[in-house]
Amino acid sequence: MKLCYNEGCAKGCSTLAEDIELCEKYGFDFIEIDIDMLNEYLVDHTIDELSDWFKAHKLKPYGLAAVHIYQELFGAKDTAEKNEAFCKRFENALKNAAALDARNIIIVPPISDGDIYLGFKDEIIDDCANALMNIADMAAEYDVRLAFEPVGVKNCAVRSIAVAKDILYIAYKENLGLAPDAYNLYLNGGSNDFSDVAALSADEIFAVHIMNADDVPAAERGQDKRTFPDRGLAVNVSGFLNALKAVGYDGMVSVETFRPEYYEKDNEWVISEAYKSLKKVLTDNNCL
Repeated sequence: MKLCYNEGCAKGCSTLAEDIELCEKYGFDFIEIDIDMLNEYLVDHTIDELSDWFKAHKLKPYGLAAVHIYQELFGAKDTAEKNEAFCKRFENALKNAAALDARNIIIVPPISDGDIYLGFKDEIIDDCANALMNIADMAAEYDVRLAFEPVGVKNCAVRSIAVAKDILYIAYKENLGLAPDAYNLYLNGGSNDFSDVAALSADEIFAVHIMNADDVPAAERGQDKRTFPDRGLAVNVSGFLNALKAVGYDGMVSVETFRPEYYEKDNEWVISEAYKSLKKVLTDNNCL
């Protein structure tokens, strides 16, 4: 497996220009570029400048993270104004991904502002499939793949690999795949059962996110509880990696945290610790 860094880890204390230099220094194979951080970089730099940097270094861009879809996207209940705004942002992301040869974009399912996502399962599946079919056609024009990432919180429309697979079965586009995330799968009921991952085929997995988390009561669980993968007690990281190995997956594994505590650190500390932690769990589980 290949070592990848997701910029969410130090988003609160770093920049894209700093991240690429540090990821190169510490030995990452890939970086997942945060779209917001890329847009900030492009205020004072050009996309060609960034592309040239990657061509001259070992570190390569794996893809961009992340684009959030909404259930009505391209559906009968969509509005012209909302659709136009989404398409403008998405088209810009596609152009940048193609220019950098970062040909994967993480797609996040609809997430509501409330505590629970309201809607009938069949409608959610059909609506999300329709949205993904449309954006997959847009992405195909740029030779970009879309990695759909279930998020286990109750206010997300798609919380499990099983439901995500149902959606992709309907959408059925070659450039649509999955992005299993260890903690997002754990958040769906506090389960460390990764049998849904072990039931996938390797070519269905376009990206992988790994981390551990604080072991806290269900009411306190959130994305801010993520830790580096060799810390925390909530997620069975070995079980997650073994599920990936069982299907023959040997692609990128990206360390991804959104921990406020890490944002208070120096960005070099965050990236160096992220690398050591990721390499340790991959080595300990015979994934390198």
